[in-house]
Amino acid sequence: MFNVRLIKAEGLRRVLVLAFYLGMTVVSLNILLSNAEMRQKAFALVVLLMVPVLLWLEFKRYIYVKANNELNQKDMPEECLKHTRFVIKTDLLLKQYQNMAPFQEGYALLDLDRAEEIRKTLEERFKRKYEFSKGRNFEHSYLLFQAAAAKGDRNRLKENYEEIDRIFNTQQRLSGDLITLRHYIEAVNMACNGEAAKAIERFEHLDTNAFKRRELTYYNYFYAKACQMNHDYEKAEELYRKAVELSPNNLFLRNHPITARKKS
Repeated sequence: MFNVRLIKAEGLRRVLVLAFYLGMTVVSLNILLSNAEMRQKAFALVVLLMVPVLLWLEFKRYIYVKANNELNQKDMPEECLKHTRFVIKTDLLLKQYQNMAPFQEGYALLDLDRAEEIRKTLEERFKRKYEFSKGRNFEHSYLLFQAAAAKGDRNRLKENYEEIDRIFNTQQRLSGDLITLRHYIEAVNMACNGEAAKAIERFEHLDTNAFKRRELTYYNYFYAKACQMNHDYEKAEELYRKAVELSPNNLFLRNHPITARKKS
């Protein structure tokens, strides 16, 4: 719900696209080897020259989708970072992924407990002053909000929370998913600002049915953090354990454990 969404049936799409390119290649070769007119042969030659380029673009899409799946479904942030950076590095011609991949890169850095690199990474990826669309502006602020929450940087947290709130307030109507997301962000903001009781109330009433694995991971983590501040150490440890079970390879969780109060 909170990350880049891909079209359904991606595997089926890939099969159909490859079958189409194979068909184009066979038909073009038949034309070139036949007694067709020169105009038809020239067109067939152009098609044949285009196929490798189109296959390369399809391969990049495959790598990007693979990286997205590694991040959101498979709990493989290191592999996601490697594959996303490959896509960014090779996206020189059409620049299809320049506005999407840096955010995926940022989420992978967050899971690898490298939140301090996220702001610099976004600045490098968008070297010129970038005019974000509403969607990209939100994605940018939300990622930096999460980075600030991970680092415990209250100043950056406040700055990005206010920007996110401004974006939400410009929307005439919010879908159910966006309302849930807004409440989740409010709960994280409260937890990071020491408002434990308010944060817990927000977390308790969130509808997490639409949450995917990675979203549930951070939901459980920040909920645990609020419970720890509220001295409910058993609940905090239980929620933290759930987060780790969902994402055992998440270095942020491992490096910032939430444990029950030691018995005297």
